[in-house]
Amino acid sequence: DHDGSGATTFEELDPQGAVVLAEFKRWATMRWGSRFAAPLFKEIDIRNRKKLSYSDFASECVARDFPRHKAHQVGASLDWRMVKAVQEDDVQVLEMWKPPDWLLAQANEQAAEDFRQALLNKYGHYVRGWRQVLDKDNSNSCNWHEFCEAAKRIKFIGDVPGAWRALDADLSGFISLKEVDEVAHAACMDFKLWVDEEFGGIRQAFRAMDTDNSNQVSFCEFRSACRSFGYKGDVSALFESLDQHGNKHVLQYEEVCFLDSWDTLDEQVKAFTEAEMKAIIGADDAAAESRRQQARQGE
Repeated sequence: DHDGSGATTFEELDPQGAVVLAEFKRWATMRWGSRFAAPLFKEIDIRNRKKLSYSDFASECVARDFPRHKAHQVGASLDWRMVKAVQEDDVQVLEMWKPPDWLLAQANEQAAEDFRQALLNKYGHYVRGWRQVLDKDNSNSCNWHEFCEAAKRIKFIGDVPGAWRALDADLSGFISLKEVDEVAHAACMDFKLWVDEEFGGIRQAFRAMDTDNSNQVSFCEFRSACRSFGYKGDVSALFESLDQHGNKHVLQYEEVCFLDSWDTLDEQVKAFTEAEMKAIIGADDAAAESRRQQARQGE
């Protein structure tokens, strides 16, 4: 329930499967109209058994120009009774479903870039725009409904569904700051990981940086703390990205506390995997060098 509506939809439960269901509904509507379940089933249930196996359902759909692998997936998805068969009322469920526009849209990379530019034009920085209109709950995720609202706020009049499909390339049903600006996301995530390891969280880090107890951190305090505690990133660029009010001189806690809500598990797993791979490669290289030395000694 990404939009907090109190209900879960196909696209929230399984975005990739919902794309196939949306394509099936479009195909069925074009052939039999908006109330397609009854005429569709009447036509494909040639033995009048009132139900079709996945294979028979797929075969009849293929005979009417719908792809077999997708038809089989549709049948399995609609079989809520788990009886390995499809019935008319299973298909009827799709008549009441209104797929969001992005499910049937084509990824539009230019529209995605235009959206990024509109966001940048209005807020001056991707992180600021991300927090202001895309990720208001600080979850580092933005769903389709939030994206549409953001498009209105920044007066983006381009291909909204196409921009969304380009940004949500993996059809996860949501995007993060990484899809909007990978560099800004990497800077924020690196800082978040460093803060968690060095201080235990953003709140503790902010207290340590606020040396004059003014409830705000100046750029000088920020830079000094980062250097003193060993932060290796671009301090100036990071400070600018965290500066949500655009005053360029101080940070308030409310401007940085959002990072405490970010989930770092994927990044930690990635870092662990990369370190593990380097260790394996290093071990392989060492073993290979040892064999070469042994071969030279044998000569």
